[in-house]
Amino acid sequence: MNSVLQLVIFFISFSNFEFGKEYNNTPKKNSKSINVSKVLVDLPMNYFPTQPGTEFAYKVKFGRTDPILQERIVWSEKNRRTINFLRYRIPILAQGYDQNGEYFLKLKIKDSAAKEIGGKSLIRVKLDVVQDDFIIYGGAIQIFWLVNINSSFNWQEKRIYSPKLFTAPNNCKKNGYSKESLFFDGNHGDKFSAYDKAKDKIIFKGVEKVPGLDVLGRHFVKTFSPRKNCNSTDDYANKAFEEHTYFVVGKGLVYLRQVVDGKTSMTWKLVETK
Repeated sequence: MNSVLQLVIFFISFSNFEFGKEYNNTPKKNSKSINVSKVLVDLPMNYFPTQPGTEFAYKVKFGRTDPILQERIVWSEKNRRTINFLRYRIPILAQGYDQNGEYFLKLKIKDSAAKEIGGKSLIRVKLDVVQDDFIIYGGAIQIFWLVNINSSFNWQEKRIYSPKLFTAPNNCKKNGYSKESLFFDGNHGDKFSAYDKAKDKIIFKGVEKVPGLDVLGRHFVKTFSPRKNCNSTDDYANKAFEEHTYFVVGKGLVYLRQVVDGKTSMTWKLVETK
C-alpha cells in the first residue's frame, strides 16, 4: 500500500468510538448478562480482509419460510438508462432440499487494488465464487467489493451482468450492474444507501454480540420495502423483509440472518477463513 493511501486511511473520520480504546460491553442493570470478551474497536478499513487468495466459507441454513433475493440491475445503452427490480425466491428450493443438510457459499479474493474513480479513493476487490449450492449469486459474471476509503467510509458489493440476461432490454449490448450497500462508518441509527433516493437502506444498530459467537461485531439491518412494480409475479416474493448482518475486525461479514414475516428464512455463518 502506498504512503498516500496509508495517509488517507489514517485520517478516516471515526465517530462514536475513540481509536485505540477498549470497548467494554458491560451489561447495564436489569439487562441480561452476556459472556463476551472485550474487543479493540478499530478503524473501519480493518474489518475487511483484502489479501488475494483469502477464502470465506459460509454455512447456509434455511428456516421456516422461503428466503427472498432482490437485485436492482442498471442497464445503460447510449442515452437510455433502464433499471430492473428483481424479486424472487431461490429457485432451487422448489426442487426440494434437506433442511438439516449442510450447504455452503464460498467466496475467494482473486485480486485487489487501490483505484481513483470519480475523484474517490477506492479499494476494488475482485471475487471468485468457489461454491454456491443455492445459486445465491445467480447470473452475475463478475463480483467486486468496492471499499470507499474517503471520509465517508463505506463498503459496497457490485455485480456485473451480461446483456444476454433475460431481463436485459432488447438489443442491449453493454453489461449491466447492481450495487448493494454492506457496511459504512457511522453513529447508531445512521442510514446509508448505494443509490440516491433509494427506499432500501442499511441502518447501523451498534456494536453488539454476534449471534452464536462469543465476540462483538458491528450490527447492520437492511429493510427491503414491498415491491409492487418489479419483475416478479410471486406475491410472496414482493413482501417486505429485512436482513441482519454482523461484521468483525479482520474477518468481514461473519453472520447474516434474513427475516420474512417475522420468521427466519435464511442464515449465513462464517465457518472458515483461509
